[in-house]
Amino acid sequence: MLSDTVEERNFGTGSAGEKFFTLKSAGQIYGLSVEHAQTIFRVLAVTPIPLCRPEIVGFLNLRGKIRTAVSLRRRFGLGSEERLADCFAICLEKNSESFALIVDQVGDVVELAPDMKIEDPAHCHSPRSQMTSGLFRMGSALVPILDIDAILDFERH
Repeated sequence: MLSDTVEERNFGTGSAGEKFFTLKSAGQIYGLSVEHAQTIFRVLAVTPIPLCRPEIVGFLNLRGKIRTAVSLRRRFGLGSEERLADCFAICLEKNSESFALIVDQVGDVVELAPDMKIEDPAHCHSPRSQMTSGLFRMGSALVPILDIDAILDFERH
């Protein structure tokens, strides 16, 4: 369980919803569509890349495949991880490139019904909100859903 305010189960009363992993980074809960995640594993070692953007932690090797490690904390401007060895990596693909999204914790899979989605508040147009695809109400929490294409679009942000 990631938070006292989020009970991990099926939510909503409408038709079948989409399935998401719950994850946590810098104390914030997010959702990530299960369709995006290929593998989730604990970070053991990262090879730093000199002169790289600050949100790119380095390279990870998973079963002989090199992946560019991107920190969700750093991408959202929320500081750096204290210890990468305490983090998890979620393997993703974008335009034939392999990435590992670094997060603090990964929770269970939840199914969120369409009737749980709420409109983004009109006054929330920060760069961070532009890297999410919507908000869902889970219990008493509002959970932003990560837009992987936007997070991995380094030209745009």
